[in-house]
Amino acid sequence: FARRQGIATLLADDRGEFEILFDPGEPVQCFERFGNLHLVSSIAVPPEPPVQRREWLRRLMNYALHRMKHSRSTPAISEDGSVILLARWDLASMSVDDLETRIEEYLNSIDSYREVLGTAEPPVSLEALPHSIVRP
Repeated sequence: FARRQGIATLLADDRGEFEILFDPGEPVQCFERFGNLHLVSSIAVPPEPPVQRREWLRRLMNYALHRMKHSRSTPAISEDGSVILLARWDLASMSVDDLETRIEEYLNSIDSYREVLGTAEPPVSLEALPHSIVRP
C-alpha cells in the first residue's frame, strides 16, 4: 500500500501503531490486531452546553443508525470525550485494491460525519506525523 501511494515503508511505534496523514488535517491511526487492520480518527468534540450536546449527539446517533447497513465504520466516544470513527477489516483476504477502496470509503465517512455534525477538521501539524498521503 505504501509503495503504491509513493511513501516510505510505514514503521510502527513500540505499540505496533502508526499514523498516516491522508489529507491536510486528516491523521488516521492504524494498527493490526488479531489479523484485522484497525483505523481510528477523531471526528469532533461535542459542544459544552448540555442542551446543544444532547442535540448534537442525537444527530450523530441518527446518522450512524442511517449508515449502519452500508458502512464499514462506527462512531464511538473516546476516553477524552471526543467522537472518533473506527473501522476494522480482516487482512487475510484483502488485496491492495480492496485496501485502497476501503480507506477511501473510510475517509469519505469522516467527511460525511463532520458535515452532518457541522464540525471543522481538527488542526494538525504535518511535522508531527511520520507519514503523509494526500488524496487526489
